[in-house]
Amino acid sequence: MEALADRVLADPEAVPLIGVPGARERPYTLASVVAREVAIADCLARQIGRGDAPAVDSAGVQRAVAAVEVGLDGGRLSGEQRRAVEAICTSGRGGELVVGVAGAGKTTMLRAVAAAFGDAGYRMLGTDTSGQAARNLGTEADIDESRTLASLIWRLDRGRLVLDDHSMVVCDEVGMTDDIALARLAAHVEAARAKLVLVGDHRQLAAVGPGGAFQALVNRHPDAVHRLLDNRRQHDLEERQILGQLRDGDVGRAVAWYEEKGRVHPVADRDAAVQAAVDAWAADIKSGQQASMYAWRRANVAALNQSARSWMEQTGRLHGPEVGCLGGLAYRAGDQVVTLAPGPNGSLVTSERDVIEAVDPTAGALVVRTQNGRAVTLAGEEASADRLSYGYATTVHRSQGRSARPDLSRTISAFRGLDRSWAALHLYNGEAKGPKSKGSSKNFPA
Repeated sequence: MEALADRVLADPEAVPLIGVPGARERPYTLASVVAREVAIADCLARQIGRGDAPAVDSAGVQRAVAAVEVGLDGGRLSGEQRRAVEAICTSGRGGELVVGVAGAGKTTMLRAVAAAFGDAGYRMLGTDTSGQAARNLGTEADIDESRTLASLIWRLDRGRLVLDDHSMVVCDEVGMTDDIALARLAAHVEAARAKLVLVGDHRQLAAVGPGGAFQALVNRHPDAVHRLLDNRRQHDLEERQILGQLRDGDVGRAVAWYEEKGRVHPVADRDAAVQAAVDAWAADIKSGQQASMYAWRRANVAALNQSARSWMEQTGRLHGPEVGCLGGLAYRAGDQVVTLAPGPNGSLVTSERDVIEAVDPTAGALVVRTQNGRAVTLAGEEASADRLSYGYATTVHRSQGRSARPDLSRTISAFRGLDRSWAALHLYNGEAKGPKSKGSSKNFPA
């Protein structure tokens, strides 16, 4: 093994890093990774340094804010939301960075930005790594031309979509965007002399692939950062403060608070954690609550889904015949599902949570009822296990961009994603017998 490691490290692509805090041995990365990071940094530095990018005057901003507030049922944008809208719209910079904690009203702020630029004649485009989150940019932020980042880049690369100096692109959840995609997007925007707004939180979920550029940009360009730090999602004001401390890295205090409130449930093992979470979720459903289950590992998600579906069957919540699909999963009317890939002709987007309305055993087809009321028929490959799965539980990553937040969340061993619910969140840990000490996070791995 050491010989193999030596061969890898001898490759010119392997680059040693110096001055890495906490590193016990010399860390390495790839030269290509460093090159992408440099490309992103240089591109955004040039964009942020511009003064001739798309902009709106203050009067236009005020009209847009007033129009958005009309739809808030008597509510008003917060001071930090107003400041962000004003700065993004009037700065003339080609690049803007928005750091917003979960529940701080990023989408509402973006709706005002979109209204201001749209009324001024600019073309607004929205993008996100998740299809469901991209769709929500269209429906909730009123950025009608919104699509996944992969789809947007594909169109830009092939000339199917062309940007110009009257275009503005909003990339949401940019902390989850890998560096390859971000570098390509930034290059297209710069070449068109358009404006790029990067929105996210580098202390929430990270990219699946090599990422981290957003945090570096935030550290490097503080004058271009607009911060939304007032979480208004959770009903419990104390819980909002605890989630803020958790975001700042104080895991011990957060664990202690959730323990004190009786919302951490250490059990004997992983199987017991799954059963306890599903039992509590089932009780929530029976009482009329909107509840969801999340886990960090996909194996735990699969176990939660199987157990939850068994309960659905036993309690008569599934009905009619069952249809087996490619990959081994079977569905009946009433099953909750989540999409893992886009549906035929764009009828479904990734990470969309829907319900099976009917099945056709003869044709091997499923009729899916979407959250906005559409009926979509899936058959063959379209309903295979790599495109559709049970949606009683999902990974925390896949929950990003959900348009509706549950009243309660049941989560297994995942401290990222604790902001998913409005009212209450409960943690189930099967990694150990119980907490070693009050406030200790050692038995609660992220």
